[in-house]
Amino acid sequence: MSISSKFKNQIIKTFIRLLNLRQKINHFNPQKPKILVVSTTAMGDTLWATPTIKSIKEKYPNSFLAILTSPIGSQILKNNPYIDETLILKKPFLKQFFPLLKTLRKLKIETVLLFHTSQRLTLPLCSLINAEKIIGFEKGHKGLEFLLTEKIKDENIHEIKKRSLLAEKIDVKCKNYKIEFYLTSLERDFVANLLKNQNFGNQPLILIHPGANDPYKCWPKNNFIELGNLLKNFYNGQILISGSLKEDPLVQEIKDKIPGSMQILGWGLREFAALLEKIDLLITNDTGPMHLASSLNTNTVAIFAPTNKELSGPFQILSTLVIDRKPTCTPCLKRKCKIPFCLAQITPKEIFDGIMKHFQIKKAKK
Repeated sequence: MSISSKFKNQIIKTFIRLLNLRQKINHFNPQKPKILVVSTTAMGDTLWATPTIKSIKEKYPNSFLAILTSPIGSQILKNNPYIDETLILKKPFLKQFFPLLKTLRKLKIETVLLFHTSQRLTLPLCSLINAEKIIGFEKGHKGLEFLLTEKIKDENIHEIKKRSLLAEKIDVKCKNYKIEFYLTSLERDFVANLLKNQNFGNQPLILIHPGANDPYKCWPKNNFIELGNLLKNFYNGQILISGSLKEDPLVQEIKDKIPGSMQILGWGLREFAALLEKIDLLITNDTGPMHLASSLNTNTVAIFAPTNKELSGPFQILSTLVIDRKPTCTPCLKRKCKIPFCLAQITPKEIFDGIMKHFQIKKAKK
């Protein structure tokens, strides 16, 4: 830990002691517990929480279950029937600290489960809401692990199962690890009408999502182009290319080299999810949309390297085919990697053959 981090943590420690003077502890009530789940990171991390969230509510049907999450997490968890209240941690975090503290203290939370957080102030915030139990992993809290009341060993298992280990501390057993996303009829109707207006007929819809937040997770764009043309010619399908607004140049280049393809750019997360539910096949890197498609049982090819599919890939999802390679560099450069050689080993023909073998997608008549 750097000197700067140690200094910050010492300030936080002093600050907490001052604010915690004469506060009453909220003790765990098994008849009607008040539980806070913290998951303030990205799309996949939030979806990984959903099996345990469901299991908590099934174990304690009379519980009050609140979620502290990120703005994108709130979109992922919207309409989840097992959540009673959603609190959003926005930037700047320091500005939100005291309003959130005030709200959380009013809720009289008894137990906090720290699924995943990357903001230094999140654990200090949780330590001040008077909960009897603050349960988290023994590492990954920027040196603030002393604020936990119970520490769990960070085992080398899938992220979904890791989250269930935390819940076991309050006697919750996760029986089903299926991640879940809840669409509304309005969201489904929006996409259904849009597709109807495009007059695609009986063409299979094949969506290519070529980007990712981390470049080292991206399969080469020329491979997406070659695979897209193979699939278009074989299935006589409609190829859609999706991405965020900042990925416009990448999406446009791939679209221009696959005749007749269309771009899906900058859609809202929930509308995009409704589209994923409608398509016949998604081809993507290790991304949030991959996990989103898994939650909707959409046929998906997930291209993995150098990340470990056993730890963060689709988990017990029959609708997803993972094609992966081991890292080629030792040690793996991860975010410093500019040219992911491990991914370049996977050829368009290999993925095309995998699709033929794994999925039953009807060809459109020419």
